[in-house]
Amino acid sequence: MIELLIVVVIIGVIATFAMPAYKKAKEKAVDKEAQTLLRLIKAAEDMYRLESTEYKGCGDTAGCNTLLSLDLPVGPNWVYKVDSSTATTFTGTATGDKGSQGAAGTWTMDQNGDTSPAF
Repeated sequence: MIELLIVVVIIGVIATFAMPAYKKAKEKAVDKEAQTLLRLIKAAEDMYRLESTEYKGCGDTAGCNTLLSLDLPVGPNWVYKVDSSTATTFTGTATGDKGSQGAAGTWTMDQNGDTSPAF
């Protein structure tokens, strides 16, 4: 019985050290999702501008999917939108929901591929 108790304690100690690393890896993966999809939005906006000579804004993920013919996930991690103040500029934004899947904060990318914070 003591051997079983020792094994359970060892597993508990290992799990205690592993959980923070797992959580950090999960947050990093969710951030990479936003970065990758912002690059996809930029590519779609560039294609749209080639066809219509202007960038187009969209207010939410579903609007971006429709306008730019994308299939961005309408899910728990990020909300995507594009602000287009002029025909020659845009800023794509991914805003995370701090309570879901570890996503937190905001990532942006403009028409030049400049990002904030830097990817």
